Amino acid sequence: MAPAPASSLLLVLATPLAQCGRQLRGLLPKLQSKYADLSRLYVHIIPPNLRVHESAPSRGQVVHAAKRVYGASAAFPEVDVRLLLHGFKSRSSQEQMSLGSTFKMFLSPSTTESSVMEAYLKAWHPTRQPSQWEGLDVEPCARGSQSEALDSEVGKDDDRSFEHVVIGGTFDRLHAGHKILLVEAVLRSERSLTIGVTENEMLASKKVRELILPTSERIKVLENFLQDCDSTLEYKLEPIVDPFGPSIVDPGLELIVGSEESAQGCEKVNEKRQERGLKPLDIIIVGVEADPVKESDLEEVKVSSSSMRLRLLGSLLKAPSRPWDKSAGPYIVGLTGGSASGKSSISRRLEKLGAKIVDCDKLGHKAYQKGTDCLDQVVQAFGADILDQEGNIDRRVLGSKVFGNSDFLSFPRTENRAKLEGIVWPEIRRMAEQEIQAHFLRGCSVVVLDAAVLLAANWHAQMCHEVWVSFVDQDEAIKRIMERDGRSQDEAEKRLASQMTNADYVRHAHVVFCTKWAGEFTQKQVEKAWTRLQSSLG
Repeated sequence: MAPAPASSLLLVLATPLAQCGRQLRGLLPKLQSKYADLSRLYVHIIPPNLRVHESAPSRGQVVHAAKRVYGASAAFPEVDVRLLLHGFKSRSSQEQMSLGSTFKMFLSPSTTESSVMEAYLKAWHPTRQPSQWEGLDVEPCARGSQSEALDSEVGKDDDRSFEHVVIGGTFDRLHAGHKILLVEAVLRSERSLTIGVTENEMLASKKVRELILPTSERIKVLENFLQDCDSTLEYKLEPIVDPFGPSIVDPGLELIVGSEESAQGCEKVNEKRQERGLKPLDIIIVGVEADPVKESDLEEVKVSSSSMRLRLLGSLLKAPSRPWDKSAGPYIVGLTGGSASGKSSISRRLEKLGAKIVDCDKLGHKAYQKGTDCLDQVVQAFGADILDQEGNIDRRVLGSKVFGNSDFLSFPRTENRAKLEGIVWPEIRRMAEQEIQAHFLRGCSVVVLDAAVLLAANWHAQMCHEVWVSFVDQDEAIKRIMERDGRSQDEAEKRLASQMTNADYVRHAHVVFCTKWAGEFTQKQVEKAWTRLQSSLG
């Protein structure tokens, strides 16, 4: 029997705090096997006040248990685990959960005393009956008892709390490391949590920054996560364009929470505050979480957004643009990218994997060859002096008329450029459609339309089921143009400035590739994309 689809899942742990991380590590695979599309799991640890013989934990102990829970979740990055803090802070003791009415509830261990179950339901889910639980257990771990006994003492004497707390970061594609940082800040805060979310130039050095989600989207995800954790706090989330944001100007702040990587930055915040006559902040530094699913040497040792973005290369980022009618023609993948992006290398790799390629760049040269109607139209539009002695287009002469210079690859926007495109692009498309149809008649089910002008000509919307984009960062592109074409840095920069930005390309993409690194890594991206496509099309 196929696993049931997941709706909303709530896992309630009745184990001691020190055991919750190990418990979750054993339970997550069971839930994934039962719910194949599990994407979010809420976890609530039954507060000690509902259990006999357990004393109230300090904030430090709850923080440590939360770190263990999120540390366990790092091995399952495809599941958004959210630890609910209801009952662990005085202001959230009577706070109601807003998970809706259809979520499935699991209890672990299944042997939890009925009185504890009844007390928990009465406090947090008064409309639910004990019979609506489903028990879930893991194998006992003999080695766990000693380490967990030591774990239970961590943070025992640390009950620090603060009225107003501040943190900062990029918070792209929320992961276990982010959640550990956030839960520390939430548990330490009594009234408000201010979060500075970096944007613009602050992101320039990030790896594969083209895939960083928009600031507004990252803030929205953060707000949603924080409201799930503890809706009693006041959250102040704002974009920041410098390393400090509100941390150096808000006199009411008391604590800054940072990671090991930002420890020096936290000290710098206090220097800036003192320069402004403000009270320095207390500092809590959170350790980084090791990544248990590291896939390549390019990825970081710790759980990081950069590693997550690297793993997105070659993956499907959004659903295909339109359904495929197998009887009408092949599934068309549009492949495009800017100058020196490595598009041609991606095309060659796909061809070696069995893809049929329609090369529109080559068709562009054929479109106005000697004796074609297209050539006649170009001559009529730009004059007979664009022809050489053999009657063929002199591209340098044509370039000077169309672009105001002889560099056919700089592409400044001109009226003559639009005129040339209006003549040539329809002819390239006509020839491309002929080749596509020929491949289809020979039994080919997938065709890759390799076209630098795919987006500019709007062929992606009119012809393609998916758009695949190849890119490199600007510094790498400039370097390649200078080495490959013998251009100066200024010429390379002008060429790139006249083209679409990487952000524009990626916005249209269903799949993206980055060819900046070793060929082996590019090959893995291409194989991932091609294998997924073949599998999805059957």
